[in-house]
Formats: sequence, C-alpha cells, structure tokens
Amino acid sequence: MKPETCGTFRTGDLESVVSQPNIKAEILLPAMEQAIDPIVIIDEHNDVVFFNPAAERMWGLSRDKVVGRNVSCLVPVEVRNDHDGFIDHNRRTGINKIVGTSREVEFTRADGQYVCGELSISKVRLPGTDKIYYIAVMKDATEESQRRKILILQNDVLQALASDLLIQDVADLLCRRVDSFVPNSVACLILVDADSRLQILSAPGLPKRYFNAIDGLKLAPADLERLKRDPAYSNQLLWRNYQSIAMSLGLEHCRSAPIRTHDNQVSGLFALYSRDPHAPQEWPERIVEACIPFCALAVEQNMTRQHISQLSNFDSLTGLLNRASLHKVIDALIMREGDNHFYLFMLDIDRFRDINDALGHVYADEFLVEIGQRIRELVQDDYIISRSGGDEYIVIVPDCTHAKAVKFAELLINTIAKPMQVGENTLSISCSVGISCFPDNGPDSESLLSNADAAMRQAKADGRRVYRFAGQGKNQVAQDRLVLGSALRDSLAKGMLNLHYQPQVEAASGGLYGVEALSRWHHPHLGNISPSRFIAVAEETGQIEAIGRWSLQEACRQMRAWDDDGVHVPTVAVNLSAVHFRNRALPQYISGLLKQYKLTPERLTVEITELMKTKERLSEMAETDTLTALLNRGGFNTALTAALGLSSKEPPQSRALVMFDLDGFKQINDIHGHHAGDIVLRVVASRLVELTDPDDPISRLGGDEFAIVLNKTLRSMPLEKYMDRLQAALERPIDIETVTVSIAGSIGAVFLDARESVEDMQKNADMALYAAKRAGGKQAQMFTDALRQRAKVRSQILIEARSGVKDGQFEVYYQPILNCHTSQLDQIEALLRWHHPERGLLAAEDFADVFTDSTLTQAMGPSMIASFQRDIALWERTGQPPRQLAINMSRMDLGRTEYRVELERSLREFGLSPSDFVLEVTEQMLQGRRAGRSMRNIRELSEAGFQIAMDNFGKGETTLRHLHDLPFNQLKIDQSLVAGIVDNPGECEVLASLVSLGQVYGLEVTVEGVETRAQFDLVLAMKPDRVQGFFISPALSSSALTKLPPRFEIAA
Repeated sequence: MKPETCGTFRTGDLESVVSQPNIKAEILLPAMEQAIDPIVIIDEHNDVVFFNPAAERMWGLSRDKVVGRNVSCLVPVEVRNDHDGFIDHNRRTGINKIVGTSREVEFTRADGQYVCGELSISKVRLPGTDKIYYIAVMKDATEESQRRKILILQNDVLQALASDLLIQDVADLLCRRVDSFVPNSVACLILVDADSRLQILSAPGLPKRYFNAIDGLKLAPADLERLKRDPAYSNQLLWRNYQSIAMSLGLEHCRSAPIRTHDNQVSGLFALYSRDPHAPQEWPERIVEACIPFCALAVEQNMTRQHISQLSNFDSLTGLLNRASLHKVIDALIMREGDNHFYLFMLDIDRFRDINDALGHVYADEFLVEIGQRIRELVQDDYIISRSGGDEYIVIVPDCTHAKAVKFAELLINTIAKPMQVGENTLSISCSVGISCFPDNGPDSESLLSNADAAMRQAKADGRRVYRFAGQGKNQVAQDRLVLGSALRDSLAKGMLNLHYQPQVEAASGGLYGVEALSRWHHPHLGNISPSRFIAVAEETGQIEAIGRWSLQEACRQMRAWDDDGVHVPTVAVNLSAVHFRNRALPQYISGLLKQYKLTPERLTVEITELMKTKERLSEMAETDTLTALLNRGGFNTALTAALGLSSKEPPQSRALVMFDLDGFKQINDIHGHHAGDIVLRVVASRLVELTDPDDPISRLGGDEFAIVLNKTLRSMPLEKYMDRLQAALERPIDIETVTVSIAGSIGAVFLDARESVEDMQKNADMALYAAKRAGGKQAQMFTDALRQRAKVRSQILIEARSGVKDGQFEVYYQPILNCHTSQLDQIEALLRWHHPERGLLAAEDFADVFTDSTLTQAMGPSMIASFQRDIALWERTGQPPRQLAINMSRMDLGRTEYRVELERSLREFGLSPSDFVLEVTEQMLQGRRAGRSMRNIRELSEAGFQIAMDNFGKGETTLRHLHDLPFNQLKIDQSLVAGIVDNPGECEVLASLVSLGQVYGLEVTVEGVETRAQFDLVLAMKPDRVQGFFISPALSSSALTKLPPRFEIAA
C-alpha cells in the first residue's frame, strides 16, 4: 500500500494536523502502519479510515472488512446500537468519559477469543474545517488482565475462607466471579458426598433440566479411580454423557477437572460450561485450572469443619447427640411458643460395669452401639436421642402426657430387656429409667437433667427394670418402703436371701486366707435389690437384726458344708451393723452357732460395717487423689512396684506404663478458672476409668499428669490401639457449664522390664512423653533405645554448650533478606553458630537442644545483645546502611514472664531501640502449657515497639486465628514450601496462595529458602514483600557483611 493512500486516510489530512514541518506524511503513515500497538482512526462520519496490521491481529479482522465501515463493528455487540450516539454527543458537547483517558476494555475477537486491551482515544480537529476525527490506540493487556483476574479470584476465595464463610457462600462467590470473568459461561462446583454421589453446590446459571440430570449422579468406584489417574475423564462424566441435553439447552462446550484432597481422594468436580459455539478454550481452561486449588482448599476446610462439628455435637461411638448438643436442643424446646410440654427419659444400663469387665472394651462398645440402635428403632421422628456418657442415654419425647410417658417408659425397659448377642455371648439386660417433665420439674436443661438423674438413681436403688418420675411425693416413697419391707420379711421367711462369698487373697503369696460373706436379695417380682437399698430397707423396717442373725447362721452352715466336702476355707468374715453389737445376747448367739456347726472361734470373723468402712476410707485417703478418686503418686508408686515385680514372671510386653499430660489445660485454667480445670480433670479421670480394665491401676500424679499401669487391658487390645483410643477420649469436647472446651494429650509409654527400677521406668515413660511434646504434642510416643541415646547426647551437648558459653565459642552470623520493592538488602536475620572445638562450625539445627534449656538461653541472651551492639557499630563505621535485625526467639524465652523486661533493659544498656528488631516466633511456641503466657508476651513485646514475625508458616499445623488475634507484622513462609515449586505447578499455586493470604491479613510476607534462579523467578512473580535464601546470600559473619552491596541485582 502506498503511503499516500493508506486505508482511506489521505496524506493531506495527516499533514494538516501535524505542526512539525520536518515530519511528512511519508514518514508518519509508515510509522503508524508498522506500530506494534493497534491504531484505529475514524472520520467525521464515524467510519474507519485507518486500521493498521496490529489492529488486524488484535480484532482478528482484515483491513478490507473494516475500513470504510462504521466503527461500531469493532465494539462489543451489546453497545453497538448506542455507540454512534456516544460519539456524536462528544462531538457536540465535548463532554465525555473516555476521550483523553486510558481505560481497560474487554471484547471478543472475530474468532471468539477473549481479548482485553488498554484503550486511549484522542480527539483531532482538522485545521480550517469543522471535521473532528478520533484516533484510538490499543495496547494488548489480555495476559495481564487474565493474571489479574485469577489473582482477584484467589484473594476473594482466600478471604472468604479466612472469614469462616460456609462452603455454600464460598462456592456461590467463586462461581459468580468466574461467570463474570468468562463471557457467556456457567461455572459449576460439585461435591462428591460420602455415598459417591454428585451434589451440585453452586451453579447459578445452569439450566434446571441439566442441573437435575447430573445432581445426585452415583459414581462407581472405577469412576473415582479413573479420575485420580486421568483428570480429563471428568468431561466424560459431566459433558459427553449428557451432550445432547446440554446442546438443546444452549450449552456448547465444557471444561472440567476433578478436585482432589491432599491424600489424592476425589472430593468434587469443577466445570465451566460455555454458551458460545465458537469460543476458544484457552481462557476457560486456564481459569478452570486456576480454580481447582481454591476449590480443594474450600472442600477440605468444609470437611474439617464437618468433622469438628461431628466431634463436638455427636457421640463418636454411637453417632447420637452428645451432652453438649443435648443442652442446646433442650433449650430450643423450652423456647418454643405455646403450651409446651415434653418428657425427658434418662436410661442407665444395670450392671454395665460387669459386662465391660467380662467382655472387654471392644465388645462393650458393640453393646453400647446396639443399645443406641434399639432406642433408634423405638422412637418416632420428632423424638430426640442422646448418649451423654458411659452407659447413659437420654430420650426426649415432645408434646407428651403423663400416661404416654408411662407407656413409653415400659416400652423402653421391655425393648432393652430383650436378649442380646454380643460376640459368642448372649446377654440378658435390664435398665433403670428416671423421668422428668418440662415445665413441672425445672425451667432449664440443667435442672431437668438433674431431676431425671435423681429419679434414675432412685429407680436403680429400688431394683432392676424400674422407672421413676422426678418429684414423686413422700406418700409414694413411704408406700414403696412398706412394699419393700413386706417383701423383705416374706423373703427372709421363705429363704429367698443369699450370701455371696468374695475370696480374700494375700498379695505376696497369692494364697487364700479367707472369704467375705456378702448379703444379696433377689425377689421374683422386684428383681435384684441393690445391697445399699436392701440394708436401708432392713434398717428402716426394723429387720436389720434378723438379717444379721440369718447371715451368721448361713455363713456357719456354709463353712460346715465346705469342711465336709474337703474344701479348706480358713475363715469367713461377716459384716454386721452397729445395732447388732448393742444387743448383749450377740456373743451367746455366735457361741451357739459355732458349737452347732462344730467350728472353732477363729474360723468366724465378725466386724462392724461402719468400722470396716472407716478403715477402708482411711486407707484409701492415704493413696487416693481427693479430686478424681484415682490413685495419687504414693498409691501409684506402690502399684508400679507390685506390677514391676510381677512382670519378671510373665512374657515380655505383658505390662506397660503409660504417662501423659494435657495439652491446653493451662489455658483452660487461666481463662475459665480453677473450678473449670477441676471439672476437666474429673472428666478425664472418668474417661480413663471407662477405657481401662478395672484391675489396672490409674493415677493422677499431680497437676494435669496422669499414669496408667496396663496389664489386663492389653489382653483385649494392643498398646498402640489403647493409646489411640486414649488420645481420642482426651480430644472429645468437655462441657463446663455454659462453655465447651477441648484438650489433647502428649502420651509416652514403655513396656515394663523387671531389670529396671521403678524410677527408671518412670524416667523412660517421661522421656517418651517429652518426645511427643517436642514433636508438637497431641500424639503418643513409645520409649525406644534411640530415645535413651538421644537423651544421653542431649545431656552431653548441654554440658559442652555451658563450657562453650563461658569460653566464647558462640558467634552470631547474619543472613541478608531482599526487599522486593526496593531491591535493597535492608533486613538481616541473626543466626547463631558454634565454633565447636571438635566438630567445627555448627549451624543452629545441629545444637537445637541448647534452646530448650532455660538456663542456657538466659545465659546466652545478654551476650547476643552485646554482639549485636558491637556488630552494628562496626557496620556504621564501614558505611553500611542501617538494617532491621530479625531474631529467632526460643520457646523457653517466650514463655518466661520476665523476658520482655530483661530484653528491653539489655537493649537500653547498649543504646539499641526495639524498633530496630523483628522477633520471630513459630506456631509451635503458641501451643502447649505456656501458650497463654507466650501470647501475652507477644502482645507486650509488640506494644513495646518490636516488630513480630510468624516464622516457618505452613510447615506444620497453622491456626489462622493467630494471624488475626495476635499483633503480627510479618509472615515468613517456610522453605519446605519452596523446594518443589519448579517441578510441581500445584506446589507453586499453594505457595502463591499463601503469599496472597498473608497480604490479605495486612502482613509483610517473606518467602524463605530460595536457593536457585528458577525458584527466585517463580517466587518474584508471586509478588512477596521479601525473599530470603542462599540465592540471595548465605549467612555471613559480621566482618563479611561489611562487604555486602547495598542492593541486589534482581535482573542479573
């Protein structure tokens, strides 16, 4: 094309608007023609008169299809009809929103490709005429726009997740945002539920017919396996199988991908449907790929939330409501409007402890599950069922009358009483039921449960298969006493009472030295009457002396029978009430019995029941923890000594010592008070009793420390399983009045070895416990020889470190950190090095145990501050720019109350300011016993002017709540998240998400561990605030730092 006829643009027109005489149209037109940016010129009729090759490429239209046509052919379809009006308005009035500005515009090319550009429009008036031309220059910003949109999407979703929005809200946000980014599209987020069915979570624009076609679709196991291997298979499931339906509804294309959890399980699908038959797929594919990591985060957060909800609201064994949730349900029922009545039934299994002891915990658990299932089958849909602990179940019957409550109680008791097959055993079961009514028996959940519990205990005392209503009057109680008194008199006369004999064994020899006679009463209609109720009725009705005489006679008769059968029983002990001893005829009566049955006096031992109880109580007090009723430390030592002696005669690993303490207990004490702490300790003790064989000693050693000596428990489950179940029991939420708290345990265990002393066994278990705590807590560790060796090595390192501190063997090195905004190395991290006399220069990770010793860390603190002062003075003298200094805090220092005061005093002594320092803490320091104190120290240090950084973020378990609640200024992402980003796009996405997350919280983000150019380029594209690692610089001595250039050449 000749210059003078470029398009329909005349050279004369061009020359007339150019005021520089040395520039001719012959120069300008080729320059515009060959410009890399699209240029469009329209004349006074709004027709295109110039359209350069760059414009052809951008719009996908050849010049001959554009030049001479109205410019509206280049604008989006939706504004074409109004476009001439906009231009004419500007010609007449000069008022505009576009001309003379630059703005981003989006449109679809002729081939359907999404395009974004930065448009600048200039208005040109031709001299000597009234003609007005417009010149538009466009810069292609498609790539940058797409990248920005993905970043916006990422930030929006991460903010939503950090704000704890429900997954439905997150899904709606994600799909609507994607729909706005991709023209003529429909985004769809689908979950795969527990039954492997598709559950559409959000699809705002999806046609209803198509929605119904795929929602609820059952995936076969083969489908799920193939999705793991071949992500493209998702299109087969969501598109090709339904393509005819889709196209009839105006859907033309689909791009989809599976959502996978961290363990590679398919948890959902994300799809993007297009209504444009000619739309290219590059941008939809890219945005689907970008959405998958966000979807995975949202789905995993939802799964975690559901799991936590399940744990906090439902009993993990039976799946019924737990006690905390029950309170909420009762409160909701109470708040209902109208004439509101409901009955609460508290059911407790009779003799469940005997079942537990006989069958073991595994079968006992099966038993409890079956009881829950029986109750489920019995109730109507609007009834509420809960297992509130142990063998106690609650049923709430809404809109219930007294007569209906009586029928339901009888039905409940009869249903539970049906024989049950557990393992190879057929069990006959009975239960006791207590009943309370709203509003008659209390205005709130606590009083209703308390009254039902009292009624249940009354039912249990009155016999088996009995129910009682709360608040039964005194006349009813008196009537019951008369009934039972009459029944006892009748049973005594008819010989229905029995003596059971409990063997008495010497601990040392294991030999039998006698038996204890225990009175028992079974009535043919009333069932088994508990011993306490039996004796109480006998005393209340004046029959206690008759029962005592019968017991003495029956014991002597049985002794005679044993002697006649050749069974040697040295003595029989009979417990009598003090009432008997007030009867002066008692010695004569006993003497007559001995003579009648030919027994010598030493064969019969008679003791006063009250005196026996007092002796037992005093003995228990000496070895029992008063708060939990478990063994105290003294009782534990006795039990462990005995167990260690017996272990010498048993196979290896027959007995084990388990010790644990409670993670998070200190915070509960601090926040909720010691009363709450006491409740937690009692609940833990109760759960230990449920979990452990009754013959295995359980102890509270003091504070929140517990110990169990296992023997019989190990016959029903291996030690590893016991520790798993122990951790699960500890992690179950605990209700404390109006709040629910959670704890966990650091558990250590060791098998008993008779060659070791009691003290060694405790040390070994404690060593394993410490290893579990050092690994982050909330876990169990077995004692091993490796732990023993590690303890020796640690001890030796501490000895050498103490000498090293005295001899000045420790030196501070400094690793420069790049400021990505300024290219300056304006921050350095202090890293301790040890010039070990034998092992050479050691990095901090080679002597990490030093930082767990409070004496050593306190001794090192002042010398490190002095080093900082000397080194800063050296840098100032050599002209180095000022740099902020980052210091790694130790858990020991952060947990000390006086640390802040000591640090500030040391800085003042050396003329240093808190604002010059960044104090780095890790997530682990905010866990464990000292967590509350550590958090208070962080707040105080921040108020004193120190910058606070969260270090090693993403390495372990991280709580976003800490980023929100604590005054962090900086976030340092752990180097482990950088190592694989070059070869793994998924890891790259995760790292980029964490960078954005930190910036969403308003924190300066540093990426640690950048060691190669490839890593650096990828990280730099994520736009963190700082980068640290060997690629920037290794750690340097203070003198080497004087040679450090002030800037880092990023483009090198």
